[in-house]
Amino acid sequence: MTTNNRTPNGAYSLWSAVLADLQLQVTRPIFETWLKGTRGVSLDNEKITVEAASPFVVEALERRLFTIIESGLLRASGKELNITFVVKKIEAERRPFQKYKTTSPSFDSFVVGPSNKVAYTTTKIIANEPSDQPNLYLYSGPGLGKTHLMQAICEGVEEKRKTPVYVSAEEFTHDFVTSVQRGAESPMAFRQKYRSPDVLLIDDIQFFLGKKKTLEVFLSTISSRSQKKRSVVLAGDRPPSHFAALDTRLTSVLSGGLAVNISPPEKETINTIFQKTCQELNLNLSHTIERYIKDSFHGNIRALLGFLNTLLVFQKNQNTPVSLPVVKHLLGEIVGAPKNTNIQTLNPEEILTKTAESFGVSLSKLQGSSRDRQTSEARHAAMYLLRKKTSLTLREIGLLLGGRDHASVASAINKFNSKPISDNLLL
Repeated sequence: MTTNNRTPNGAYSLWSAVLADLQLQVTRPIFETWLKGTRGVSLDNEKITVEAASPFVVEALERRLFTIIESGLLRASGKELNITFVVKKIEAERRPFQKYKTTSPSFDSFVVGPSNKVAYTTTKIIANEPSDQPNLYLYSGPGLGKTHLMQAICEGVEEKRKTPVYVSAEEFTHDFVTSVQRGAESPMAFRQKYRSPDVLLIDDIQFFLGKKKTLEVFLSTISSRSQKKRSVVLAGDRPPSHFAALDTRLTSVLSGGLAVNISPPEKETINTIFQKTCQELNLNLSHTIERYIKDSFHGNIRALLGFLNTLLVFQKNQNTPVSLPVVKHLLGEIVGAPKNTNIQTLNPEEILTKTAESFGVSLSKLQGSSRDRQTSEARHAAMYLLRKKTSLTLREIGLLLGGRDHASVASAINKFNSKPISDNLLL
């Protein structure tokens, strides 16, 4: 099948052919749960965009089914195409300044424990009194509540009839590049958007690393807001000191305000989150199933919640109660977790450190923009290992390694997948 038709109908037809192919390649539960209901929405010479019902479906498609989907796409199209998964849009347009869902997480829905109490208290103060607060930097591994708290701040600030702007570093970068390309009044609109709101919140700031011009604009924005005593809340995946080798100015900004770490949750906190989520989703699970699921995840709350939503989707699609064999099947074949083992067996930072040491490159080069052969090979190995040994999504892996997009990460993993690699690298 060729891809001459670049209209939405062309995307729909091509993706329908891919689905017909994949239906023969995967088990019925996998197809019914994850692939059925997806739809091709746009197509050009390089990329097809596919729409899915929810973020949880998108995450599963990207994280565990990407390789087999890519192969099916190649067979159906006859050429290599990039693929992007997006969540089906409910609203035609976003309201100005609203970068988060109207049903965004709140402080009331945040489960507080010893691991996140300081972060919770600090963010609530900013939401209640957004003026004259020092800059705040939240940092932690993936899935521990940074984004939840930032969205809760937005809700609290709006209740005070003030204006928040919440974006990812990737969105900030896109807005900046677009403003430069458009010229004329666009740069002024960019400055107005990011310098005028009462509270500016930027997530995943590690994405700025290696982007010199964008980083300069970001730092200038923070400086301008500080002079006007307008609050800034940032979030990232590492302590301020870990940015030092990459950019001392960024380290200075992060260290100059409040830097708060969110640690992996304690058992009691995990239990509370688990029970609360099951109640909200109307999931009735036996104690045996509950214990099996909780033992399969290691502190990554987002991955745990994602899996509970997976069970809900499966239950609705199959119209059958959740049993232990179903849970084991979904964990093993869909989530990809080894049975009776923790999904996240190693910390991402540990993988990056050991990979850098093994290939003889610095951690800053590995996470930066260097493209020499040795660094590129090390980076590809790190992507492969992060995919194999953690529950990180392709997008999260890309953010850890210089802000690369998920398509680049998937391509690197596929290339590296055929190379021999010893698990001794991780010892």
